[in-house]
Amino acid sequence: MGSSSSNVTKYPHTFSSFSLWLLLSLTLLSGWCRGAEPVDILVNSAQAKEEVTLRELRAIYTMKQRLWSDGETITVFVLPEASVAHRDFCKKILGVFPRQLKSVWYRAVYTGTGVAPIEVKTEQELIERVSQTKGAIGYVLAERKYEKTTTKIIKLTR
Repeated sequence: MGSSSSNVTKYPHTFSSFSLWLLLSLTLLSGWCRGAEPVDILVNSAQAKEEVTLRELRAIYTMKQRLWSDGETITVFVLPEASVAHRDFCKKILGVFPRQLKSVWYRAVYTGTGVAPIEVKTEQELIERVSQTKGAIGYVLAERKYEKTTTKIIKLTR
């Protein structure tokens, strides 16, 4: 027990240098391995928009942006909080935890300043609903294979 505390006093910079190196390595490695986005953002094919900025996407999913730039009403579809696609979308795309996003929706509904998105049970149902709803937006896992519908994937720009 005495030797570990004496090593810390002998080499006080060792732990912090190693920690910094490890943090930097993991940060660089996670960026390198990440590659493409973990989810695809889908819109109804009638929507003229081909890309969306992260700022716009956050505004849409916090229910602050209710109209597309062409004046069409945005209908937001989401998956259940426990789904992998929803967790990845919240954490890796929007940069929030699913419970934080849900809290924003509850607050908007409770105060009467907004509405909650429409929750569907499965990715297939989300695809179908986005396909059938003009102005709709949703997301699915990027590796998900689905038949061509009247949806299109839009590009996320940062």
